[in-house]
Amino acid sequence: MVSKHKIEMVLTWHERGFDAETTARLLSLQPDEVEQIIVQHEQSDTMLAAGNGTTNAFEDVPLF
Repeated sequence: MVSKHKIEMVLTWHERGFDAETTARLLSLQPDEVEQIIVQHEQSDTMLAAGNGTTNAFEDVPLF
């Protein structure tokens, strides 16, 4: 299991153009783990952009 901090670092470095091999080596992860993190993030972005994401049941709505 990869910590939340490492996941954020993987995504940040991916956005800055680092390849998966370098990121994996610097964070002591397997290249497959890094690629999986990136793919899952991209899939969640496309789902949210298409409107298929889940909405929060506890939205702030005026009660008056």
